[in-house]
Amino acid sequence: MSPKTLSALVAASVAAIAAAPAAANDLAEFSYKIYELDTTGGAVDLHARLLTKARQTCTTPGARSLGERAADIQCTEQLADEFVANIDHPRLDRIHNAAG
Repeated sequence: MSPKTLSALVAASVAAIAAAPAAANDLAEFSYKIYELDTTGGAVDLHARLLTKARQTCTTPGARSLGERAADIQCTEQLADEFVANIDHPRLDRIHNAAG
């Protein structure tokens, strides 16, 4: 039996951030296997992947002003929070909260 694949679809709407990159207003998809949450190591790896996806979605390419960089960081944090909230697993929640 193959493991069930779940997708966390998050509308990364950060309209409050005027300088947010255009990609952040698109739909961001993050897929994972439910068994990745069975162990702490798997959840840590999953968390790293979702942070990478959030950064890729929210980072404006090229040279950026400090304000644009701050908007990228805020967008990344919000999208990562949304991914974790949609996955809704206590082990992942603890890892995400510990990462700050």
